Amino acid sequence: MDSFIGVLKQKQLVVVKELEGLRVQLADITERIQVKEAQLKNITGLLTLEGVAQGPTEEVASTGQNNQANGTSARRIPFLAAAAQILERRGKPMHYRNLAEALAADRVYVPGQNPAANLVTHLSRDSRFRRVKRGTYGLQEWTAKSAGDRKSK
Repeated sequence: MDSFIGVLKQKQLVVVKELEGLRVQLADITERIQVKEAQLKNITGLLTLEGVAQGPTEEVASTGQNNQANGTSARRIPFLAAAAQILERRGKPMHYRNLAEALAADRVYVPGQNPAANLVTHLSRDSRFRRVKRGTYGLQEWTAKSAGDRKSK
């Protein structure tokens, strides 16, 4: 009986060492995955800024499988174009934080560590948008229409 216990203890030590080795490998692989996910996010952000539709790479980034079937992939539309669409649908100016939330709800990727701050920076530089008051943006065409309406009255 003592030899049986001795064999089990030896086997236990072997399994513990194997587990330790696997945990080290897992930590290394997890770190490598995080680095690659960050790289992919940066590249996707740059492509989005350039208005280029991304390929299937971001769809498989999280699981290695196509996530489009279960609806988890991001929309493939430049975020400023999507912001213009949201404003058009709403029909009135929005605060940039609310606009960023609406983009997130529509699953439109806005790059950067602070997407709302990045959004306001891009809104202020894009001729399609006009700041109507602090932090609030509308479409440039609304200003032209309202100015024309005032002149005709």
